[in-house]
Amino acid sequence: MTVIVWASAIQSVPDCSGGFIDDDDFADLPDEAELPSTMPEYMKLLHKRIFGVGERLEPNTKVMIMGLDAANPGRVNISMYSELESSQYLANIERWHAETSWLRFSGKLRRKFINSFSVRDIIRYAFGTEQGAFVECDKKVLRDNILRLLNCVTNGARLPADIVNALYQKASNPLAYENSYNHRSVLEAACGMIRKHMIENPNKYDHEGDVSMAYDPKVTDRSYLYGCLLAIADKAESEAYDDGERNVRVTNARRYWNAFSQRPYQTWGIIEERLRPYMDKLGKAQVKYSKWINELTSKMTAEAFADNSRLEPMYLLGYHHFTEYMYNGHADKEE
Repeated sequence: MTVIVWASAIQSVPDCSGGFIDDDDFADLPDEAELPSTMPEYMKLLHKRIFGVGERLEPNTKVMIMGLDAANPGRVNISMYSELESSQYLANIERWHAETSWLRFSGKLRRKFINSFSVRDIIRYAFGTEQGAFVECDKKVLRDNILRLLNCVTNGARLPADIVNALYQKASNPLAYENSYNHRSVLEAACGMIRKHMIENPNKYDHEGDVSMAYDPKVTDRSYLYGCLLAIADKAESEAYDDGERNVRVTNARRYWNAFSQRPYQTWGIIEERLRPYMDKLGKAQVKYSKWINELTSKMTAEAFADNSRLEPMYLLGYHHFTEYMYNGHADKEE
């Protein structure tokens, strides 16, 4: 499906189907050196772009959004059509890009920066499967769900819970992906949509306000802390591998990841037991990992730690947060 957006004054307006940074309709997108690595940087850049577009538009300009679908060769159907005041459209676009953004890794640029997601990627990762080097999705499923997401982007509708749950399920099954980059992309999309869902449903998650893009030591949520533990087990074991094993072997954390998401207490006991020989191999380097494990488990009550029920989606944020915390230099500072 192709989405076309235009203004009534025949002026350029930002697309509603792409991610923010890769949106060609925004003029003067940043060079590689200027890509935002913190949320304040990202929000400043986003607001600057949206404000700039709004300043260029004539008063009372309307924005039209049309979805075109090729039903048969030579025949095009209009899948959707809507009109909005340009001010409302830009406000909704800015809110979407702000609330769905996440720290992402670009394989093309070989670096991490904060960005939102294209609606196509969100649906591919939620309902698709790995086919060769890429994650692909059934065309009808893709089209139908892109239409649902476009309603969220352009009209400010709430993010459908089934899409968030589908991403949770996919991200919780890393063994379904031979290409680790594909699973990483799915995980990042899941985190971005979970963040959006938490902002929209604060009572469900017992959380008010924005959702941090980095590890928060003040969080005591059981699911979040269990996700941090999974990240520690994953990194500690991979660090103990020899150079030839690192890109070949699958850690026990990843092997048991899916079971861990459903039965965390029981599965953590298995992961922790299988982690011991790798911790011994690390020598003094194991101290930091043991310290982190003890700190995280001590934040949970005995009852919460022994709760073997399914983890909430927030555990994926805990995993991603603590992985970044360990890899971005904090480990060295604490030693």
